[in-house]
Amino acid sequence: MGELHEISKKRPLFANRVSEDVERAVVNIAIEFPAYGQQKMS
Repeated sequence: MGELHEISKKRPLFANRVSEDVERAVVNIAIEFPAYGQQKMS
């Protein structure tokens, strides 16, 4: 009874992931231009 059980059995969906290069570029732009915000970045 005292054991913790994982509730979510959902597997992560990696099909929606972009390459590491693209992710790194987006993060760098977001850091360099914080005023752009989420709407302009997407």
